[in-house]
Amino acid sequence: ALELIRAHNLNYTKGGRYYHILGDNDKGKAVGILTEIYRSKNPGIKTIGLGDSCNDIPMLENVDIPVLIKRPDNFIKFKGAIRSTLIGPEGWNEVILKLISEN
Repeated sequence: ALELIRAHNLNYTKGGRYYHILGDNDKGKAVGILTEIYRSKNPGIKTIGLGDSCNDIPMLENVDIPVLIKRPDNFIKFKGAIRSTLIGPEGWNEVILKLISEN
């Protein structure tokens, strides 16, 4: 199956529960485009990316503050990220409130 995906110039990645078949795009490219647009108007902005799956890695690589949200299986590894101690939405809330209180 992977050979067939690659033969059609497509990529695949694993999300939280499913594998995704994509063209030449990922969350990192999307974040890069949006960051460029926002920084053209406000050069001082900082970007934050929160993720918990392999398909989030390109996004985490392209933000100023990468945040890794804990999963029950601790499946994803990403060096240099802030890590939540809570899982899912509670983990997002935990980290965002912490970042807001620090700034």
